[in-house]
Amino acid sequence: MKDPDDGSGAPCVRERDFDAVLFVLSGSCGEAFPDETPQYRTGRPGGRSRILRTMTKRFATAMHGRGFSLLELLVTMLVASLILGLGVPSFTAMLAKNRQTAEVNALFHALYLARKESLRRRQVVSLCPSADGHRCQPGRDWSAGWILFANTDRDQPPQRDTGEALVYAHTVADGVRITANRRGFTSRGVRKRATNGTFVICDKAARIVPKALVVSYTGRPRVARRQRNGKTYACAD
Repeated sequence: MKDPDDGSGAPCVRERDFDAVLFVLSGSCGEAFPDETPQYRTGRPGGRSRILRTMTKRFATAMHGRGFSLLELLVTMLVASLILGLGVPSFTAMLAKNRQTAEVNALFHALYLARKESLRRRQVVSLCPSADGHRCQPGRDWSAGWILFANTDRDQPPQRDTGEALVYAHTVADGVRITANRRGFTSRGVRKRATNGTFVICDKAARIVPKALVVSYTGRPRVARRQRNGKTYACAD
């Protein structure tokens, strides 16, 4: 589209006031722009490009010197705090749930490995809590970790003696607590039943619901969220 003619035969263009960031007219057609000499009129060759460069420079200068008001800063901080307040608890709960799931899977693996090794070795294989990855520790707190070993002397509760082969060792992740109603679990292959019992896997900060791993007499584990009376599991003190 051609620019309107002001009667002098030279086309003119309307200036957009970038200083106010609004598109308004700065003067009538045929007039020189403020602070500019007549040679920058749009009727001259190259005049339009020079005007655009001048207005762009003015706009950049105005925007460069513009800051934030106190109200804008307070609103931004309020919105950011609301987002963090809603997002951080959900994120930490998700991390706690992932750690809990990882420990449940590790116990699953250990119990199935106990059955497998007991059948392969044709001897008793035991699982017990351990803090150093070499010896069984007393008590029913499994939060430090556990070991799986060939219990050649079949002692109960299981104790790893010198010369007994270590099959597997595991260290529990930080923030997870594991308790059980047994000091050890033993798999005896096909000749006798295994040790039954229950593991309870909790988050130390109580951000998620505890899970239980129930071990049957055959040594098969299953995950449970509630007891038979409908109550949720809880780690023993």
